[in-house]
Amino acid sequence: MSSHVDIALVNLPHRTLGTYPVGEHLGLCYLASCLRQAGYRTEIVDGCIHRMSLSGVVREVQRMRPRVTGLSVSEPCLPQAIVLTRHLRRAIPDLHITAGGFLPTLAGEGVFRLIPGLNSVITGEGELAILDLMRRLGSSSLGEGIVLHGEKPALDELPPPARDTLPLHVKMGFPASLSTSRGCIGTCTYCSAGSYARASGGAPWRARSIESVVAELESLVKEYGVRIVKIVDDNFLGPQNGAAARVREFVNQLKALRLKARFSLSARVDTITYDMLEELKSVGLSFLSVGIESCVQRELDEWDKNSTIAQIRAGLRALDKSRIPYNAGFIMFGPNTTLEELRIKVEFMMGFAPSTPAAALNVMRPFCGTPLAFQLQDAGRLRGKPGFLSFSFSDPRVAAIHQNLKTRLLRCFRSAVITEADRYRGSAVSRAAQRGLAELSELVLRAGGQ
Repeated sequence: MSSHVDIALVNLPHRTLGTYPVGEHLGLCYLASCLRQAGYRTEIVDGCIHRMSLSGVVREVQRMRPRVTGLSVSEPCLPQAIVLTRHLRRAIPDLHITAGGFLPTLAGEGVFRLIPGLNSVITGEGELAILDLMRRLGSSSLGEGIVLHGEKPALDELPPPARDTLPLHVKMGFPASLSTSRGCIGTCTYCSAGSYARASGGAPWRARSIESVVAELESLVKEYGVRIVKIVDDNFLGPQNGAAARVREFVNQLKALRLKARFSLSARVDTITYDMLEELKSVGLSFLSVGIESCVQRELDEWDKNSTIAQIRAGLRALDKSRIPYNAGFIMFGPNTTLEELRIKVEFMMGFAPSTPAAALNVMRPFCGTPLAFQLQDAGRLRGKPGFLSFSFSDPRVAAIHQNLKTRLLRCFRSAVITEADRYRGSAVSRAAQRGLAELSELVLRAGGQ
């Protein structure tokens, strides 16, 4: 088979609550830039931004005739990865199919059972490992069932990510994506990002230099006409003892450039302060995502959040005072949530208008390879298989409330989902969220009266 390209990198098309996730897949963008820098002909097939069907992805890969196809696989898109691998194997029998990302890293060799037809798997960060794979394939046949572990590269030494899909994102009104750090300092038991960072080896959180970050931001604004940027870091601020200095350096360098762009970011609610928010707001911060997760200290401790209710309330007061729009991540239903705790959570959430319409319905998800999944498995409460994992509630009354609410409100939530482009027009979403919380409150009161 003559090859038009050496490798095609695929962002699997999948939907969350009825919508395609938006935003550049920076993981694939970095892989593409490293591969091209090494001389490999590389193309990105983004099934999400192009709203492609799986058969459409197969046709596109067939047209490119690559020697290798790389799939980025997380647990939510595992079903699509299984089907696509099967179709690719039938359509291009001698194609080498490799997979990387959260699920392959956390499942290890088990991913070959989950996705039949794979030739190799890359665990950890992929930039160095994908180059190793291509070199090996160029000199010999690797055989089947190969696992390559990616060492963590020095972030400032990586070439800028390929921006193949950025013009389309900008045209459609979506933000550009920017990565300033990788990993997370948190040890939350349910979080696949933290588990991935630790399974990859080395420091769990590391950052690029602010100089390189600001230079890339300047390029996005001046070369691509970007006006909205989403900083995709799991935790932009990093460790608390260095957060204020990191913010100050970032703000000072942005002020010197006088760039006109808005940006959003994510941070731990127990790290932010009003002064930090005001500094970031002065250079364009217009939206913030924070993880509250619970207002019950027992749950915060159980989930290894390493935060207190007092810290959470202080962070929320700082956000309210700054008047920066924000989304507060919250887990209404945990494996061991009691009826009384559910009542406390409803009262807490009704105190402000969350921009996540499914706030009332959010249930903790046990992702493969996380401490939570192992804990539930050891207790005999883990249900399903990777891609569809769930758990049995310890309190049957809470389980009944969740099922009742899910049946009544899921359709409403699906109709109210917003995209990044709609973040600043969220009144309908807030109404949907408040409706969900009101119905949940009613169900909790009924259960408590039984």
